[in-house]
Amino acid sequence: RWFAGGRQGDSLRAMVMHMKKLCVGITSIEHLEDSVQRRSEPDHPLTGEDFTYITTRTRPQQWESIKNGGSLYWIIERRLCCRQEIIDFREGNKRDGTPAWHIDLRSEVIPVDISWHRPFQGWRYLPLKDVPADVKRQLGAHNPLDDEFPHELRRELTDLGLW
Repeated sequence: RWFAGGRQGDSLRAMVMHMKKLCVGITSIEHLEDSVQRRSEPDHPLTGEDFTYITTRTRPQQWESIKNGGSLYWIIERRLCCRQEIIDFREGNKRDGTPAWHIDLRSEVIPVDISWHRPFQGWRYLPLKDVPADVKRQLGAHNPLDDEFPHELRRELTDLGLW
């Protein structure tokens, strides 16, 4: 479909927002995948799929654009290196009962091109110009074995400027 400004799909893609967050206590993508698997819950109310969630004090102001195809990009040991697709935001509570927001995430952890990041607290928006490419989509078509490349080795090669 066409409407002012171009095709509908192009307009929706331009409106999608992403987030980034430090992955505290996690040392690799594999470690994050293990954590997600342990914390995974079945039957998300919107999609019926397995999901996991994180809790944040406040809901992002751009939450509608984020849940419309956005992802949470994880920074592990000062490197933005993977993402999880965001399903929804819902009201909830922290462990101590304080009101908070849950960010529901698909269980799949998707590796991305690694980039350096300074530490920060909470979460931040990730500008579209800074969104890294997915590793699987980039390499998987050429060599399926690259999809299983260990994060630690990818990180070392990136640090040396070889990845």
